[in-house]
Amino acid sequence: ELEEEELEEEEGTSNEKEESIILKATLVQQLTTRYLKSRIYYIVKLKH
Repeated sequence: ELEEEELEEEEGTSNEKEESIILKATLVQQLTTRYLKSRIYYIVKLKH
């Protein structure tokens, strides 16, 4: 029984790490898309 409890705890910490990594990845993605959109908008405005 003790071994099973230890395994569950380890899984919980790994899930938390994965969630934080996913959150960081989505944040970076949002910033990148925002940056790219503003760049494209700026370039299009220059051409017209």
